Amino acid sequence: MCQVKESHPSTSKGVFVLEQTANSITHGMFIPTSIYLLYKFCSLSKSDADLFNAWVYGIALIVLFGVSTLYHCSCLTEKTNLIEFLRISDHATIFLFIAASYTPWVTIAGYDIDASHYVIPLWSLAAFGIFFSFYTRALTHHGFELCMYIAEGLLPALFLIWQVGFRPELYDVAVGGFFFLSGIIFFRLDGTLPFAHAIWHIFVFLGTYYHSTALVELLIRNSKEFLHPHGV
Repeated sequence: MCQVKESHPSTSKGVFVLEQTANSITHGMFIPTSIYLLYKFCSLSKSDADLFNAWVYGIALIVLFGVSTLYHCSCLTEKTNLIEFLRISDHATIFLFIAASYTPWVTIAGYDIDASHYVIPLWSLAAFGIFFSFYTRALTHHGFELCMYIAEGLLPALFLIWQVGFRPELYDVAVGGFFFLSGIIFFRLDGTLPFAHAIWHIFVFLGTYYHSTALVELLIRNSKEFLHPHGV
């Protein structure tokens, strides 16, 4: 996840290299963890629906950290075409990850809701966001793109809580959302505050940590119900 401000002309080459190195490390270090979590999610899944959601969220998590790391590493090279492609992909993966984060909570959490009322709009918005990032080359209408991130992140949560109430199992999801939203402050300060983007990456990690913890607990609960459907 990045901003055009990262390449501000007033930034010295030395500082730029240090910041891009920090950006690469603060997401690259979590790729092995993401791979392990995918394995963990899958091993806990006892039904086809749980396994599908495990793969969707796990792959999105790996892609999120992987593409971000590749982009920031590429910034240390002079391969402009590669940098441009990865920069746009970095923006686009945010839409993918947000949709993947909500999907388990509207499909396998056992709430009395019509999952299609969430899944279809959620993934449609994600698809449009990805298209928008590539179509505009993630340069124009940057404020609009940020508003789309926030809308995709907040609206499903508000509708879900409105329909089912704030359940205890949603606590970690809410905490994760808090880190994502509060981290936007540093996302916007990129190019103004030194190492703001690396700090944003830490907030992203904290958000994914709580979301992943919530999913593990959900899969554990579902596996118990699958193995002992009558509580025996």
